Amino acid sequence: MVAYLYKRFFKRHLQNYKLIVFYDGWCVLCLTTVSNLQRLDWFGLITYVDFRDNSNIKNESLNLNELEKRMHSLKVKNSKIQNGVDSFTELTKRIIPLWFLTPILYLSKWLGIGNVIYDFIAKRRNLVPVNKCINNVCLREDTKVGD
Repeated sequence: MVAYLYKRFFKRHLQNYKLIVFYDGWCVLCLTTVSNLQRLDWFGLITYVDFRDNSNIKNESLNLNELEKRMHSLKVKNSKIQNGVDSFTELTKRIIPLWFLTPILYLSKWLGIGNVIYDFIAKRRNLVPVNKCINNVCLREDTKVGD
């Protein structure tokens, strides 16, 4: 009975809040963040997609260069694409333990510092290319984004 009511509630109300998040699978910070967010997503509203796997990028409006700079999200209901702090705001609206961050993120966006801070962090993240490691040594030309 409880399972039936949950499915009915989910189909009727929560289905409209589904979100697809495109993250960088080469980024250690991104992988750790996604892992933590998956545990907090109690309603399973968010699907995480590694944009480095080319088979995952079917939407022509997603630019690979932009995806490398900022996390992007796609609202399933209306196909609206957002990035940077706006994407993170959408995440916090769907993850109950992070609701307290939502007004802070809106305020940072309104003050014009949200994406500045996001870009500051994003440019300094380390990348570890997948399948480019030999004997536990990874060869990489570019260790930081934006260099």
